[in-house]
Amino acid sequence: MKIESYLNLIFYLFTLSLYLYETIYGALIQIVLGIIQIVIAISINSNIKKLNNYSIKLINIYWILIGLWLSTTILIKVIFGLQNVFIPLLLVTPMIIGTYFTIVLFKIQKV
Repeated sequence: MKIESYLNLIFYLFTLSLYLYETIYGALIQIVLGIIQIVIAISINSNIKKLNNYSIKLINIYWILIGLWLSTTILIKVIFGLQNVFIPLLLVTPMIIGTYFTIVLFKIQKV
């Protein structure tokens, strides 16, 4: 779990630094960060028997957040076609979820 936590933290900090340097680069590397976080979450779910109830609850909240973000994105873009809300929804919300996941990984590691 330590390797996953530090790998996630490196990509998370790299994404934040690229956002400060140039937004488009941050947005592109954010896609990689999202893929890495989902792969780590899937691997955690495959070893869920090793976790305590608190850690399971934190991971389930992460999956709920991902589902809400995905359904909201689809709802706003496809059904309503709202462009003004779409950019913050694609950039800001995933970084908030990524921040949550980074914190969750370190909390799971400590338990």
